[in-house]
Amino acid sequence: MSYKEDLNDRNKDILEVKKIDDETRDFLGVSILKFLDKKNLLNNPAKLALFSYSHLLHWKFSPDTISKCKTSSNLNFETAQNYFKHTEKFKQIPFHVRSLDNLTEGGIDVGSITEIFGEAGSGKSQICFQLALNCQLSSEVMASPGKALYISTDKRISTERINQMSRAFKERFKNHPSVQDLKCLDNIYVEEYNTVEDFRRTILKLQRNHEILSNLKVLIIDSIAGIFRHENNYIKRSKDIRETFQLFERFAVKYNFAILVTNHLTSIPETQKQTASLGSTWDSLVSTKIKIEKLLNFEDSENESHQVRLMSIVYSPRLPCSKAKFSINSSSLADEVNPKAYPLADATLTTKIMTLIQQAVNYKQLRRGANEATKTLNRGLSEFIVMAADAEPLEILLHLPLLCEDKNVPYVFVRSKQALGRACGVSRPIIACSVTSNEGSQLKPQITTIQQEIEKLLV
Repeated sequence: MSYKEDLNDRNKDILEVKKIDDETRDFLGVSILKFLDKKNLLNNPAKLALFSYSHLLHWKFSPDTISKCKTSSNLNFETAQNYFKHTEKFKQIPFHVRSLDNLTEGGIDVGSITEIFGEAGSGKSQICFQLALNCQLSSEVMASPGKALYISTDKRISTERINQMSRAFKERFKNHPSVQDLKCLDNIYVEEYNTVEDFRRTILKLQRNHEILSNLKVLIIDSIAGIFRHENNYIKRSKDIRETFQLFERFAVKYNFAILVTNHLTSIPETQKQTASLGSTWDSLVSTKIKIEKLLNFEDSENESHQVRLMSIVYSPRLPCSKAKFSINSSSLADEVNPKAYPLADATLTTKIMTLIQQAVNYKQLRRGANEATKTLNRGLSEFIVMAADAEPLEILLHLPLLCEDKNVPYVFVRSKQALGRACGVSRPIIACSVTSNEGSQLKPQITTIQQEIEKLLV
């Protein structure tokens, strides 16, 4: 079967694509209207009204016919009340990271294009993976959960990473009613493209698969530069980008999903400043532009790598230009340490503390949990208190530092409640623990050393 014959067999599908925007007439490289049924259009004024007057004249419709059809279709202006009802459905896909959700006032917008750009290794793909998981969870800003379509263009998707993140996601939200039977990876559709032609076919595939469209919550393209950067004809590239994403955005508005696109950095020759690649045509299509910057890399006591990043709102129709820090590890995104978590142990001291806690478990010199830690302080049994800086909210622990100061007992924060739980000999997170005293204990020298190091943090 020839290409044109194949299109002819799929008139209905192509007409639906055509409905989105008559700028897409030559999008597939042929005139779509060659294959449309003129009689069918005449019998359906609502469909005919979607085409411009000049196009209908070009396709040999008479002016009288055009006028009658367009008059009979509903072309009234929309009232403000109806408009606001329509836009009420547009919500956000949350990050489930307090600092980022505060920065974006709920997450990335549904019904528009959000671009995240930054240097290689800044965590763009990790953010994409996280949002592909988060869209499956109902929340205040996203009433109905759904699925994600993840299109990778630069490299193969890391199955190990997304499996790791999926397990961490289910562990974190295990008490959420919709998570218990959730099969996270079954709700993420994956495509790998590196050419414009392959990418274009996504439009028809989406249009013809109502099941995916009706349940889609986020379309992720990682990255846009991987598709279009090899096109040397800049005029053609601009046209391809504009037509493709205008069409995608109309899908997003109609079916109520978010479009998240990552992009690379490029240098401006005149100023040597770095900005997102692909130029002004692409910039004009983006609703919200977000920059990710590297700040710090470190390893915790479990030798797990953490990266501190800065997210900045470059421009947005509804958000102020502001910034927020967050951290990335191998399995999730997290808030950067709350400044109230003071003093905070560095990696070396954290390792010593965790080692001592493991020994204290064996010597029965450990009490787990904030309540037990409070009891040991009140009874004068505590040698020092350890708290997790990522406890949410941190305020549930802030009575302990005050009590420690009143009892003259050293206290310190470590970064991870999960790591603290493992050191305490349990698989669940622990937000606080107390190393207790015991006359004649073999741990006394190590306890004294750590007490002294904690005191140095306060100097």
